[in-house]
Amino acid sequence: MASRTQSRKPFALPDDLAGQYYVIVLTDAGNAVFELDKTNNVAASASPVTVDFNPVDLVVSGVQTPAAGTAGHQVQVSWQVSNTGSGDISGRTWVDQIILSASDVLAAADNIVLGSVTNKQSVSAGESYTDSLAVSLPSMLGGGYQLFVVTDVGNTVSEANTKNNASTGQSIAVAPLSELNVSSVTGPTTDNEGDTVTVAWTVTNTGAAQTDATGLQDDVFLSNTADLSGGYVLLGTVSHAGSLSAGGSYTASGQFRLPATIATGSYYFVVEADAQGLVTQVDRDHVVASSAQDAVTGTATTGAVPQLGVPVVVAAPTDIAVTQVLAPPEVVSGQTFSVSWTLSNTGGATSGVWYDEIYLSRDQVLDSSVIALGSYRHDSSIPSGASNGFSTSLTIPDGISGP
Repeated sequence: MASRTQSRKPFALPDDLAGQYYVIVLTDAGNAVFELDKTNNVAASASPVTVDFNPVDLVVSGVQTPAAGTAGHQVQVSWQVSNTGSGDISGRTWVDQIILSASDVLAAADNIVLGSVTNKQSVSAGESYTDSLAVSLPSMLGGGYQLFVVTDVGNTVSEANTKNNASTGQSIAVAPLSELNVSSVTGPTTDNEGDTVTVAWTVTNTGAAQTDATGLQDDVFLSNTADLSGGYVLLGTVSHAGSLSAGGSYTASGQFRLPATIATGSYYFVVEADAQGLVTQVDRDHVVASSAQDAVTGTATTGAVPQLGVPVVVAAPTDIAVTQVLAPPEVVSGQTFSVSWTLSNTGGATSGVWYDEIYLSRDQVLDSSVIALGSYRHDSSIPSGASNGFSTSLTIPDGISGP
């Protein structure tokens, strides 16, 4: 007994299809059913189906980006994409991309993709959408560039014209970064455990821009290796006030006490510039350098310097507190003034050289908004339990006013 089954299923027509077509159905396409006659397994619609092609056309416009930025920092980019075609976008996914070019040419070898946004929304003919993205400028950049926004990267949306998917270039000047390089680390070549030693070094800004921090700290280590890849111990920290211009350098030194107990052997004095990472740099490949080997005579039987973070007791720990700061209630921009302060030591006696840094702030908080005025070098010890007063003259920068 014959039977009949009716089926309905929606299908998506291929892109770029236009004209009159017949719909053909083939049953048992895989020959899974045993049949005596397969010639009647195919049939076509009685009349053709007219397929209209209404293509989409995505066009980027209204790109907004700052005229200038700094390498290693972010800039905000916004743009608009309009569907100027006669068709709608629905159920499709496409990507908008932000590209930076030094040659002003898209698809060139120098193009840098700064960021991408994936879209999956319905955009009817005549409609548009806006988007924005914060993108990071690579740290190695510097100079003039063109920024482009390209929609439908990879052509996943069928469009009438793909040649207008990119915006016009937007000019952006990228300020380069600084790069610190430690060199000329010198120290003694023979000494004994517990000795006080003098270490000196030079830090040069080999980058193309002035450092963006108003001060930095250099750490000095005693290490089994020249690159801190083995055992090491922090001997002390030396501060440097002010920024460092491109090509500029400074020479620093400090006195440090070796561990009270250490194994006899050869060690290195290693300096890490800007140990806190306050300066935005192209990279930190050159911030660590070492001295020649130092032959230390000691009494310990182990052959390794304690790892950083393992206490090395060389004396009672020092604890210095700033207990009073005195400054005039009013000063004149561009002129000098005197400031005094008191340091109280509630721990062990100080040793070596250290620095106090003096800042100008609109409130009583030490943060990135403060202005570095100068530093004060301490060469003498503050005994345990003592309070010592200090003073220095500083200059207020020009153009500053207010409380």
